[in-house]
Amino acid sequence: GERAKLSPVDLAWLEYEIKRTAKKTIAKDRARAEEMRLSQLKLESTQRLMQFKEFLQKRCGGYIHAWRQVFSPDSHSACMMVSRQQFMKVCVQLGFCRNVGLIWKELDRNCRGHISLVDLDFKSAEMLAKFQTFLNTNFESVTAAFRAMDVTGSGHVRLVEFETTLVGLGMDKDSTKMIFTGMLKEQRLDGREYLLEEDLLFLEKWTAPSWITAAPNFHAMHQVKQRLVTKFQTYLRAWRLVLDWDGSNRCDWPEFQEGCRAINFTGDVAGAFRAFDDDLSGYITLMELDADSCKFLVDFKEWAEAEFVSVRSMFAVFDEDGNGELSYREFTHNCRIHGFPGDAKDLYR
Repeated sequence: GERAKLSPVDLAWLEYEIKRTAKKTIAKDRARAEEMRLSQLKLESTQRLMQFKEFLQKRCGGYIHAWRQVFSPDSHSACMMVSRQQFMKVCVQLGFCRNVGLIWKELDRNCRGHISLVDLDFKSAEMLAKFQTFLNTNFESVTAAFRAMDVTGSGHVRLVEFETTLVGLGMDKDSTKMIFTGMLKEQRLDGREYLLEEDLLFLEKWTAPSWITAAPNFHAMHQVKQRLVTKFQTYLRAWRLVLDWDGSNRCDWPEFQEGCRAINFTGDVAGAFRAFDDDLSGYITLMELDADSCKFLVDFKEWAEAEFVSVRSMFAVFDEDGNGELSYREFTHNCRIHGFPGDAKDLYR
């Protein structure tokens, strides 16, 4: 009989497949170049931050001293925040001038335009906040605390007096020494080491984030999780909409407070945050919020990187109409034809 013949219509799918493959190849090539650039930048940023922190330790003897005496010496400051401009200026004064912009980006991950001691070193911020709480618990005021420590009435408090008074009230000796050193002025006219009352007065103004000294409250944490699921159905949706709204892959204290307001949670917000932040990093990750949701997202990311080199290049391929957004149809359709093994519908939602 007559042999079957192919028409252009029969090969339309091939033309589409060729175009799709070419688009995918271009996106992958671009992604490889961008991935290499970002990887090198990240490595350099991390190294520079480590070098900067080592420099501060050697130059200032500790992060509390560096912050109080160099970056934020204003005793009347309630927040002890440092702006980008101020940070840059101090680094120049210290003689640390190379790639300071990279260091700033590492410290100001959420791009708020300012940083605090918490961003520089959480442990130091925690120690100082606990010291403030200790004074507030044991004395009527900072002035009263200083007078109690100034046993000779000289107006000066030396380390031995500082330690004797505070350790006698139950404070850890190692902490008292580190705090004493941290609040010392770099230079005294007589060359001796002692504190004046004015060196402690900033503690009456400073408002430390409440979560730093809060006890982990796991009951409050579970209440927050229940409210998030009730309102947003999934942890992933809650994470993207109210906890990590700036896309930094971390939820810091201000973001967490906003998230709790969004779900009308008025319980122990600080205790819940501390319970979530089990590694005391100063922020919450999706893994700390819900391990299963994190694995779901990581599986998708690993698939996208294996298939397209990066999520960004995957997006470029999926965005069929080039409008910079992915519709539900675009996302689920492309996940299916490119072989994503997970549930694309749940991921999109």
